Amino acid sequence: MKPAVQGTVSNAAITYLWTGPGFGVNDPEQFKANPVIANSDASKSGRYLLTVTQNGCSSSEGVDVSIGCTYLTCPAPTITAIGNVVCANLGQTATLTAAGCPVGSTVKWSDGQSGVTITTPKLVNSTVYSAKCLTACGLSIKSNEITIHVIGKSSPPRILSDPSVCVYPGTDGFTLKSTGCVNGTVRWSDGQMGTEIWIPGGLTMGTTFTYSVKCITECSESDSSPEVRIMVCCDIENPVVNVVQSPACSIDGSNVILEGSCRFGRLEWYDKNKVYLSQGARLEKPVYDPTTFMPDVLIQEPV
Repeated sequence: MKPAVQGTVSNAAITYLWTGPGFGVNDPEQFKANPVIANSDASKSGRYLLTVTQNGCSSSEGVDVSIGCTYLTCPAPTITAIGNVVCANLGQTATLTAAGCPVGSTVKWSDGQSGVTITTPKLVNSTVYSAKCLTACGLSIKSNEITIHVIGKSSPPRILSDPSVCVYPGTDGFTLKSTGCVNGTVRWSDGQMGTEIWIPGGLTMGTTFTYSVKCITECSESDSSPEVRIMVCCDIENPVVNVVQSPACSIDGSNVILEGSCRFGRLEWYDKNKVYLSQGARLEKPVYDPTTFMPDVLIQEPV
């Protein structure tokens, strides 16, 4: 049995409407059955939709169009990174993403990987990444560059000082400095932070401080540096004595005049039997027999 079909084919006008990235506003090509997109480049790649209407009935169909580009015409992608500092000692990786390549193209990365998003391997050294768009016509120009910085456990910094330092009672304050902390912050053993710290003055006899430093980074903290010991003590220098006046005859009671100086403390004078005579920079004493005078230095804590 063959069914019968009754009716007529409509002669009503057919209208066409194209939409897609290659058409401008009220572009006359949008209304043609077979439009022409002039000056085509990769920016006009994408989804194109045709809607056909007749007698109020519409039907739509879409197609993906990929327009290839060359090194000179293809736009460069833009890349971003999540975590551009990784810790080698923790085995961390970073994630990079590219945007801006034409539809249908492939993102090619400087390390040989492909894809819109990649994950770096466990890097040992800091590495620079970039990407290009690969189309049927070739590669685009290079994207921006991103450096993935690799850091690990830092080597210990050091304090710029002798291992043991003697300061005098009442000495003014002074600065301790450190060096060798790269990509991190110095933490001192007393909790202070920074490459240098201030030691207040007015310290009293017998006080002792011990300092060391560590380098604190995003990945870890270093081992401690060698310690520096700060002691408040008396490192006395021998006084300097000058003879101002010496009698021609040592037994006639004429005065001998001596003057002395010392860097720190108070100068005291004694005879050859270590009997205290006086204090101060100047000694004036009559002499009746041959004798010897000995200066000594006394350092007292400030009151």
